[in-house]
Amino acid sequence: MKKLTLHYSCLINAPREDVFAFHTDTQNLPRITPPWMQVRIVSSTPSHVILDIKRHFITTRWEVELSFDTHQWSITDTLHKGPLPFFKHHRRFIALENGKTCMDETIEMVLPLGWLGVLAHPFVKKETDTMFAFRHKATQAFFEKSVL
Repeated sequence: MKKLTLHYSCLINAPREDVFAFHTDTQNLPRITPPWMQVRIVSSTPSHVILDIKRHFITTRWEVELSFDTHQWSITDTLHKGPLPFFKHHRRFIALENGKTCMDETIEMVLPLGWLGVLAHPFVKKETDTMFAFRHKATQAFFEKSVL
C-alpha cells in the first residue's frame, strides 16, 4: 500500500487563536466544504465526528477521531472507520506578524484496491487540490467578512 501525502498552506487575515477555534468546531465543516461535495454531520463530540460525505452520487460514512494540541496549535483528524484504509489530516496554525495566521496542512492517505488505488493517485490528488483550494478560500472569506 503506497501512501499519498499532500501538503497545503494558506494565509488567513485573522489571529491564530480565532482560526484555531474555527477549525476545532466541527459545525464549521459544511461552511468550508465545496458545493459539489455534500457533507452531513451525523454526530459530533469534541473528540469524534461521524460524517456522511456524498460525492459523485455515492455517500460514504467517515468516523473520524479528532485530537487537539493547544501547545503546538495543531489539530489532527484520523479516520477510524471509512472508505479508506488510512487517512490522516494534520493542521498547524502558525502566528504571523500583524495578527495573521499561516494554516499549514498535511494529508496522508492510502487508497483502497491495492495497485488500482495507486493508479488513481493523480486523479485523487487533483480532486483533493481543488477541494483544499476551496476550503482555504472559504476560510479566508469567513474571516474577511467577520473583520468588516
